[in-house]
Amino acid sequence: MQEDPSRVRFFTPEDYSASNLPDVEGNFQFMTCPRNISDLSTKISLGHIGSKVRQILFNATFPVLIPSPVFKAWNSIIVMFGGSINGIKCLQLGLNISRLTGLPLYLFTQAQGQSQKDYRRILEQRSLLRETENEVRHWHFFESGPLETNLYSVPHDALVIAGTYGHKGIKGLLFGSTMETLQRTLPNNLLLLSHHFRKHPWFNTNPSGMAS
Repeated sequence: MQEDPSRVRFFTPEDYSASNLPDVEGNFQFMTCPRNISDLSTKISLGHIGSKVRQILFNATFPVLIPSPVFKAWNSIIVMFGGSINGIKCLQLGLNISRLTGLPLYLFTQAQGQSQKDYRRILEQRSLLRETENEVRHWHFFESGPLETNLYSVPHDALVIAGTYGHKGIKGLLFGSTMETLQRTLPNNLLLLSHHFRKHPWFNTNPSGMAS
């Protein structure tokens, strides 16, 4: 039986690898956490995602919701689409959430030397072009201008779906520059997908409830 995606359950760990290290399964539809997990109030600031949260975002196989500092209802969904595999996953997730909630869906693309035709070709190769044309309300496509300025087209009450990427080095996990700008500039709720993201069975259903 298909589980109701609108029902919320709180997770209570039962097993611990250490006294303060609970064992957490990875088969979740979503996870939510603040931008910073820290006991030091001086470390908490807007536009800053803490190192522990970055580790979660880097390794999670499920979407992670980073809520805005104050409650803000979602009135639309906007997917940050750059044409990558992670961008395709974000679009698929956005399409599913839009169907389930009835909220309008938008795309945002900061073009990097490519035309909209090139991005449409990517969607066509993934068999997503017709679905995108039918269900996306508007595609905010920018071939010029700084990203910080173009982000003003993102509605403040939209749920933003975006992919994260980075690498581990001497300074720890680093986000890509686009992700850094996005999370520093937007006041929105962010639903973030790492490159480890694997589809939960819930994301593989179409409106009729049949597996796609």
